[in-house]
Amino acid sequence: MKNKSGDWILLEKSQRANNSPAFTLIELAVVIATITVLSVLLLPALAGTRYRDQLAMCTANCRQWGVGMITYASDHNNYFPNGPLPGTAGEDPWDVANSFLPDMAAYGLNNPKTWFCPVRSWTYQQDNSIIQAQLGHPLTTVTNDLGYLFAYVAKWPNPDFESLAGGNNYGGQVVQSAGYQPWNQRPWSGSIPSTIFPSIYLSNGNLNPNRNSPYEWLKKSSDPHAAVMPIVTDIIVSNIKNVSTLNAQGLKAILPGWGHPAGPSLMGSIQSDNLTFGDGHVETHQANAIQWRYIAAFTSFY
Repeated sequence: MKNKSGDWILLEKSQRANNSPAFTLIELAVVIATITVLSVLLLPALAGTRYRDQLAMCTANCRQWGVGMITYASDHNNYFPNGPLPGTAGEDPWDVANSFLPDMAAYGLNNPKTWFCPVRSWTYQQDNSIIQAQLGHPLTTVTNDLGYLFAYVAKWPNPDFESLAGGNNYGGQVVQSAGYQPWNQRPWSGSIPSTIFPSIYLSNGNLNPNRNSPYEWLKKSSDPHAAVMPIVTDIIVSNIKNVSTLNAQGLKAILPGWGHPAGPSLMGSIQSDNLTFGDGHVETHQANAIQWRYIAAFTSFY
């Protein structure tokens, strides 16, 4: 621009024709630092909110399980689903008869997502990926898709039984477990004579030292202690089967990533779990209330 004498001059950087302000490098650095600090402060709160939302969705799933199990019982002389298990089953609570999946699908558990704990979101994601790769569609049905995933040693469509703990390998991808397992009693032909599991008793009627429950698990919705005994829980697993070691280690015996793990993460330690009781109500138990309960091929907790 020209000065009063008519000579051309250059504007200084601070002089603008429109007088608009400008950020200095220092001011820009301060803004970036402020945003960074706020992000660090807010991210844990956002993660905590997401975790609570996942816990709430798990509780909703468990309520749906309660409705399904009790409605089934009301139509079957008060008996919960009790299809017999062959001797090839490991007698773990997650081992269920082939009839269990279609039975529960017919009583409101027909959405595969209700079989997976939302806190352990990687389990559904992995199993959905396997179904997509192997069957060419997303995880859609309980009777066929979940049946395919959990068929004992991948012997679909004619497995000996269904193992909700997963473990099958399809195309290099390992099936992740369902979120929940039933605790109601059903026949098991793995011993002679055939026995009932899960039970706190041996076949001779004596208490089984590998069981840790004040009351017998339920057969029927009308059984005593239905209000204090679970019929469905989050799956929580240990590969330790020695009672003394389990008592000594407590929660440390639990494999990481089960129940409601910290994070939530595949390597997170147990924080809580959900239990659906024989009268249909649901409780969330914090880690300090969780104990080993049942030793079979593995040890189950709730």
